[in-house]
Amino acid sequence: MLGYTTLQAGELVREFMKGKRALQQGKINRVFYEKNSHVYIDSDFADVLRRIYGHPDLDTHSCAMANKGPHGVNATYFYGPDDLTDGYSEPWGAVPRHRILLNVMNPFSFRCYSNPPYGHAGACKKFCGKTSFELERHREIFRQTNECYEHSVIISTAIHGHDEKSLREWFTVVQSKCLLWYRVFELQFRVPDGRGGFEAKFVSPERTVVFMYMAAGPEEWRSKRVGEVRAVFEAHFQGRFEEVSLPR
Repeated sequence: MLGYTTLQAGELVREFMKGKRALQQGKINRVFYEKNSHVYIDSDFADVLRRIYGHPDLDTHSCAMANKGPHGVNATYFYGPDDLTDGYSEPWGAVPRHRILLNVMNPFSFRCYSNPPYGHAGACKKFCGKTSFELERHREIFRQTNECYEHSVIISTAIHGHDEKSLREWFTVVQSKCLLWYRVFELQFRVPDGRGGFEAKFVSPERTVVFMYMAAGPEEWRSKRVGEVRAVFEAHFQGRFEEVSLPR
């Protein structure tokens, strides 16, 4: 149902079992979170996220520092090493009632955001598998409860070396489930400066950055949201994007 081959499914089982064993030992696989994971969005993308969502309900792989301040994600809650939760293993959307804020923009849509760890093939494969699973899970939730789901992702898909061709196959599966898929150029981000603040940087030209958008809900609502998200994205990134035609 998720679109992966038997071989890929076996890889996913092995990767997720590693994460399960780590959680049972009271820890998470920090390699995934620390090898290039602390790349923080700046106003360059935060402004787009605000206009798409307001504030996300969930930041799937993150930390407190990435969520604070006017240029932070400002999600209602997040998963990550700060509180030993793992975005690969936790359900996206199963939020305790006391942690949900009223979503005045769309009270029936759970809004998910990801800027996941990259640079590690195992992490990218887990993210592809988890993203596909959560979309299917929320499609079923919509069928039963009419609750809609949106997921916006900004991610670097570049892995150099022997894993590069393999990862293209993984991202092709995710791409087939998306409603929008853009390559983004000259994206500005932030890195901690070691003094409690941030230093602004730009993504290296040789690194591929992708923005993807997917949703579960009624067709009319999904079409409306695609038009709104496309308009916001293209108005902001004028001359700095390339839309990729999606398989249908």
